[in-house]
Amino acid sequence: MVTDQTSAHDPLNGYLPLGMSWEDYRARAQSHPVETIHAAKASMAEHVKAMLAFRQQGIPTFDYGNNIRQMAKEMGVENAFDFPGFVPAYIRPLFCRGIGPFRWAALSGDPQDI
Repeated sequence: MVTDQTSAHDPLNGYLPLGMSWEDYRARAQSHPVETIHAAKASMAEHVKAMLAFRQQGIPTFDYGNNIRQMAKEMGVENAFDFPGFVPAYIRPLFCRGIGPFRWAALSGDPQDI
């Protein structure tokens, strides 16, 4: 199983670009934010391409709602959405059957109402 749980939703502060040290990344995020965001998104594109390669080999692959597929698509990975997000792939089908990670509450306070 392959997934991604980086902070891809925040390319300036949450995704270390390929080939950059942590110290350099933090310094560049302050001094050159636009370039840092571009480098992070370019790295996300490579990351998603690797995830797609795993999926092509039959390995279950999904993202975890962190927007990495969209970032990759913006960088030219046209098939970035060929693998699903976790909720649509695994949770929504449970919800459709009335099961899943829910918490139920009865406003009446009577457990029999659930």
